[in-house]
Amino acid sequence: MNYDYAKIEAKWHKYWQEHNTFYTDVWDFSKPKYYVLDMFPYPSGPSAPDAPDKPGSSETGKDPTDEKTEAQKVAAVVEALNTVRKNNGNNTPLTMDAEVCAMAEKMAKLQLDWLLGKYGTDPNGKRYTKDWNDISQLPVKGKKLVGVGGYAAYPTESVIRGWVKDTGKWKPALVTSTEATLVGVGVVQNTDPATMKNCPFMVAVMTY
Repeated sequence: MNYDYAKIEAKWHKYWQEHNTFYTDVWDFSKPKYYVLDMFPYPSGPSAPDAPDKPGSSETGKDPTDEKTEAQKVAAVVEALNTVRKNNGNNTPLTMDAEVCAMAEKMAKLQLDWLLGKYGTDPNGKRYTKDWNDISQLPVKGKKLVGVGGYAAYPTESVIRGWVKDTGKWKPALVTSTEATLVGVGVVQNTDPATMKNCPFMVAVMTY
């Protein structure tokens, strides 16, 4: 196959510039800092070098502008939470933290097990409560858990706004508490063939 790199690169450079594919406002300091490791598109994947109507391809053969990566989805949850907090008069920004994300992943696993009925024979929820406490009572960087919420999808601003009205204390605290400064998002995939279609994964959000 003849790879005319000059023609192809010029085509996609023009597309990326017109669609602001990689634009970011580096001077917008209103948003919290967080670290995102991502892969940019370059012509070496299975659908490369010039997939029709697509701005290049990534190493996996997927168009990164077609679908958000896991890192982008998690970052979007943090951004949505900070937005809802600010809209509710809470101007204490949350910074994503790797240790909190690890804790949130444990909580997501617990929430998924509960949803799938793995605590079905648990009398009065004692075993679930113990497991929940074992996770929630562990400090992160010397800070205590402030808020937590579980959801069988990546929570959007709309979902997070609904958490404010929750009758418990943990979900509303994600938005209303000014004590928290760290946030983590944990995602656990459902590997149970019987239920994974209706509930493919669980997401937990925790603040400290």
